[in-house]
Amino acid sequence: MSSAIFQQPTTIFDDPTFAPLPGEWSGYLFENFYREHTSKAPIPNSSQSAAELFANIWRRFVQMIETKRLETFLFMDDLVQADKQRSVKDLSLSPAWVKEQLSISAQTLSVWNQKAKIRSLGWGHPEPQSVAAVLIAKSMYDGDRKREYVPPAVIADRPNPWWWCWSQASPTDPPRPCPYPIPINLPSYTLLWSRWPGAYWDESDPSWLPVGLLGAIRFAGHVEQKDLERWDPDAKFRRQLVGPDFTSMLEQTLTSLAISRLGHPRVAKEA
Repeated sequence: MSSAIFQQPTTIFDDPTFAPLPGEWSGYLFENFYREHTSKAPIPNSSQSAAELFANIWRRFVQMIETKRLETFLFMDDLVQADKQRSVKDLSLSPAWVKEQLSISAQTLSVWNQKAKIRSLGWGHPEPQSVAAVLIAKSMYDGDRKREYVPPAVIADRPNPWWWCWSQASPTDPPRPCPYPIPINLPSYTLLWSRWPGAYWDESDPSWLPVGLLGAIRFAGHVEQKDLERWDPDAKFRRQLVGPDFTSMLEQTLTSLAISRLGHPRVAKEA
């Protein structure tokens, strides 16, 4: 799946750390999280202690996001995989399931569909990654909290990425944030990865390869052999072993092997 432009991050919350949460949601959640953790804390007596307080709260916020993200993925993954073999009328991850899990009314779900807080793949078919984002946001609050856990409004003056992943144009280039859905003008040999393992749920974009429970990785598009060898020098040796009987399926297998080798050190490093 692709978007029209390569959108640059505009805030510190447009960050792959928070996938699958959109940047606006991460900022909204952090604002509430920070307020809660400073409301009863002593007032810092210096700029250094204020910075230390902020850094400590930020670290705790990121750790909570990571924990809730994995819990949500584990909670939903079997449902999402099973639903790929079912008709819409037999989906487990149905509007009724979403309403029950989020304790919301049909009217609220309809409004959230209209505002793209929960996307839809068609009538009666909620889009799983957006459902996961709302579940993560909801789980950031204690069960007795009544505060709205997603932003009451969505910024509409620019296209809003679903979430952000990491991108790397070559092995020697530094990683940088990339919006998802990915831009259509992104070079096909660009490597993309995320700490969000549910990236591979997207049936319209099956290029994501899961890296255990750590995350997912892919190339932006079809990768030529010469570009694959830049990323993984062993790809040349494996290609020679295949010999002249080279099919598209073998090509895909070699690419998947290279991606697997590249994936773990990147998603693990981000942890």
